[in-house]
Amino acid sequence: MPSDLTASLCAGLPSPIGDDGFALPETEGLVFHEQPAEGAGPAVLRPGLRATVDRGHDNLVFAHPGTLKHSCSIMVRNGSENRILLGKTRVVKGQITINGSRNRIILCGGGPEDRPAGAFTLNATIVADDATLFIGRDTTVGGVNIWVQGDRSAMVIGEDCMISWDVKLRTGDAHSVIDMASERVTNLVRDVTVGPHVWLGYEVHVFKGVNIGAGSIIGSTSTVIRDVAPCSAASGVPARTLRSGVTWSRQMQAGPEEIRRILGRSYLRAHRPEAVSAETD
Repeated sequence: MPSDLTASLCAGLPSPIGDDGFALPETEGLVFHEQPAEGAGPAVLRPGLRATVDRGHDNLVFAHPGTLKHSCSIMVRNGSENRILLGKTRVVKGQITINGSRNRIILCGGGPEDRPAGAFTLNATIVADDATLFIGRDTTVGGVNIWVQGDRSAMVIGEDCMISWDVKLRTGDAHSVIDMASERVTNLVRDVTVGPHVWLGYEVHVFKGVNIGAGSIIGSTSTVIRDVAPCSAASGVPARTLRSGVTWSRQMQAGPEEIRRILGRSYLRAHRPEAVSAETD
């Protein structure tokens, strides 16, 4: 893939992308596809991957041929110079809809060469210019509805997260709330960040402005309207912290080796209770 196209994908991404737990995507092996003709209807970019551009130009899709299955539609309603990266993963299913220009949608995927990791089933809508949707390496998404609203806004999800089905994440409310005295809109858009190794249970709703810390667990059917500290278990409507100093494993019954592997990650080590107490002594 030409180096200038790689640069256009990864340069100037918002924080915390590029930090520990939010590694930049692998670009080696990606195949880029130029947009189909404007207004020509759906075009097949590769088996199972379709794209439509109603109005716009220079929209590019980068897809890894190592992905085992695509069943995904990309639709640009009105916009130009958007960049969509679909990294190597087991499966990408759903729809990505864009109304705006110069947005970047990056689904990192991951895993070794012979065994793709991560999986995405999502319905993502971007209504913005210069916005970012980033889902980190080895994250699995069972079924999520993502709404990214507002110019230069960001929805950033770290690596190795486990997101269940019927989950909703939003950077805005889609409609305006107006203060009558000041004649100003009060419900402004705000970025959302989900840290690495976070577990979102089924039917969790994460609203604008929320930052969920690394290693945390959000219980099923919870509504998250305020920040959740790292390595916390939170649940409820609205969600509140029930326990601190906890994290999770994908294994049904994690053994000592698995526990040490997880707790050895640098973005979790700093939040272990003994590490915190040692720093304050």
